[in-house]
Amino acid sequence: MLGPDSLQDVRIFSLSSGGTATELHYYRDYPWHLKTEVQAAKVPAAAKVSVRYQLALVNGREHLVHPETGQALLVHESDGAEHADGGTDNGDSIRIWGWAADVENQKPADLITVFSEGQFVFAAPPNTPRKDVLQFLTTKKGYTGDFLSSGFDFSIDRKLFGNAELKNIRLFSVSHSGTVRELYYSPEYPWRRKIE
Repeated sequence: MLGPDSLQDVRIFSLSSGGTATELHYYRDYPWHLKTEVQAAKVPAAAKVSVRYQLALVNGREHLVHPETGQALLVHESDGAEHADGGTDNGDSIRIWGWAADVENQKPADLITVFSEGQFVFAAPPNTPRKDVLQFLTTKKGYTGDFLSSGFDFSIDRKLFGNAELKNIRLFSVSHSGTVRELYYSPEYPWRRKIE
C-alpha cells in the first residue's frame, strides 16, 4: 500500500462500454494532479472485458445465458437494425463485418457476440463508423439517434473456432437494456444459419 508521502500522481479514468478510457479533468484543489488537460486513449483489446455467454434453450426458446449471474436473455429475430454483411476465412483469422444498432435506446448495440456451432467464440462492442447505417436509420427509418458507430469489423483468431469446419457462425447483438437479437445474414455472409 502506498503511504501518504508517495502519492504524487493519482490519476482517475472512466471506461465506456465501447472500450475507450478517458482521463478525468482535475480541478486545482485536487491534490495529486500533474496534468491539466483531459486525455483519451483506446484501451487495448486485451483489456476489454468480454462476457462468455452461453447459448441455451430455456422453455424451448433460445437464450443467451450469463455464465456468472445465470440471467437468461431471450433471443429475438432481427428487427432490421442489425446485419451481418460479410465474412472471409483468411487462414489464421476469420473476418466478419456488419452493423448492429439499438433502436430502442437510439444508439449502437452494446455488444456483438459470435458463436460457432453453438459455442461461444468472441464478443466485442461495435468498432467501426458507418455513415451509410446512420443515413439509413435516420433518413429511411425515421430514427433520431446517433448510430454512426454501429458498424463492426472483427478479425478473430482462427484458433478460437477450434478444429471444426466452419459451417454455422451465428451473431447476436445485445442492447443496453438487455435485448438480444440474432443478426440478419446478407446473401454475401458465408456462414448463414441453415433453416431445416
